[in-house]
Amino acid sequence: MRNCPKALAVTTLLAISASGCSLISIDPIPSPFPDSQPFGEVVREIRVEGNRHTKTWLVEAAMASRVGEPYTAESARNDYRWLGGLGVFTSIDFRTEPVEDGVALIVAVKEVSPYVPGISFKLTQENGVEIGPSFSSPNFLGFAGRASAFARFGGATNFGVRYWDPWLPGKSWLFGYRVQYAHNERRNELDRFNETSDDLFLQVRRNITNDLRWGLRGTFMSVKSDTAGITLDPDNRDNIPGLGLFLELDTRNSSYPTKGWYGDLAVAKHGIFGGDGDYWQLNADVRRYLPLPIG
Repeated sequence: MRNCPKALAVTTLLAISASGCSLISIDPIPSPFPDSQPFGEVVREIRVEGNRHTKTWLVEAAMASRVGEPYTAESARNDYRWLGGLGVFTSIDFRTEPVEDGVALIVAVKEVSPYVPGISFKLTQENGVEIGPSFSSPNFLGFAGRASAFARFGGATNFGVRYWDPWLPGKSWLFGYRVQYAHNERRNELDRFNETSDDLFLQVRRNITNDLRWGLRGTFMSVKSDTAGITLDPDNRDNIPGLGLFLELDTRNSSYPTKGWYGDLAVAKHGIFGGDGDYWQLNADVRRYLPLPIG
């Protein structure tokens, strides 16, 4: 857009989460695991129960415990943390059974509804009321991916789709990607022109440790004006691709966190590959989650 200077943007966010009840028990290891729990025994088998939609192999991939390795208190805590981080279970329970030369680890889960239709609503002073259908899935096709789509009409026309792949332990590029696209048609009352914009976002990431990961973020923004002199390009359309690196820290205890840290540090260059505009962007997002007593 016109008057788009080279800029440095820094954003810091402090978030506090209050929870009167916990859907998933994270810490300490729950009461069904007494002090006599067979930590140190080798896990010979993992069984998953109650997963009507979620793929069994995905549950196993999200666990720290592995067949052929000793069962430890640390792996038990991480099993809860990472399975809870999928955001697709309302309860998670573990138990063990003795088998030859070790134990069988049984994971019993209860799932959230995998598909949720709804209504998307937005109210702004500039464009008024926008309303339309929406669809979301916290467990798309049983892969624990978060998918959503919406369309809104009224003072402006908007539609978009999004898919976020689940975060799993390990150092594979096969999981942890995000993609989203949004289209917007509205009247820009501030600069008095009709605006049409398209935004595309793509992210891939890889774990460094269990709590730390890095990756790439690509963006593409296209803005069209029906009035001359608004955009940087004289053809009344600006295309601004961007590419950046990010480092992400996540020690939260579940998808419904009551404790832990989240941090995201990202740097990006916009206007690369011959696009319109030319600027760098730096974002810092820091959050601390604290349990608050209720009642």
